[in-house]
Amino acid sequence: GNLGGIVASRLAREFNVGGPSFTISANEDSGLHACELAATALRRGELDRALVGAVDFPNDIRHRVESLRDNVSPDHAPVCDGAAALVLKRLEDAIRDGDPIHAVINGFVDGRIDSGVTIENRSQFVGAATGLATLAAAVIRLEDRILDEPSRHYWLANRADGPRRICVVGTAEDGRYPVVELSESPEISGGEIRHGR
Repeated sequence: GNLGGIVASRLAREFNVGGPSFTISANEDSGLHACELAATALRRGELDRALVGAVDFPNDIRHRVESLRDNVSPDHAPVCDGAAALVLKRLEDAIRDGDPIHAVINGFVDGRIDSGVTIENRSQFVGAATGLATLAAAVIRLEDRILDEPSRHYWLANRADGPRRICVVGTAEDGRYPVVELSESPEISGGEIRHGR
C-alpha cells in the first residue's frame, strides 16, 4: 500500500472522494503539473473541486537502501520528508459557497514571467513535494503580505496597481519549466472579482 503509483486511488477510496484519481511523476515539479491538470479540468467544467497533493519520503528505509545501491551522494539527496496539499475550486463557486479564498491561480505558462511579479524562492528541497510546497509557501506569503525570509519585510503595494501577484517557477530538466502565477484573494486585496480561473 506504500507504492507511489497507487497512493492517489488509496486516498480517494479512504476519504470516499469521487472523480479521477491518479499520480504524476515529474520529479520536483510533480505537484505543479498536477495542479495545472486540476485547474484545467475545473476550467472545462469536468470537476467541481480538486485535491492536489505531492509527497516524498526520502528517509524511508527502501529509498535509503536504493540511494546507497545507486551511489547517490548525500549532498544531492533530499534532507527531509515532505508533503503539501491544496484544494482547488473555481473562484465563482468558492465565493458562492462562502469558502475561504487564500489565493487565485491566474494561469500556468512555460518559462515566461511578466515584469513586476514577485518570484517565490524555492522551499527547502523535499524531493517530489518541492514544487507544490513552494506553491503553498507563496499562498501564505500572499495572505500574510510578507515579501521574503528571513527578514520578513511587509509587502507594500498600491491598490491602484491591482492585487499582489507572485510566481512559482519549476525546474527545467526537460527544457520547459512550469511557471504558476498567483494573485491574492479579492477578499484580501479589496478588489473587484475579475478572475475566473
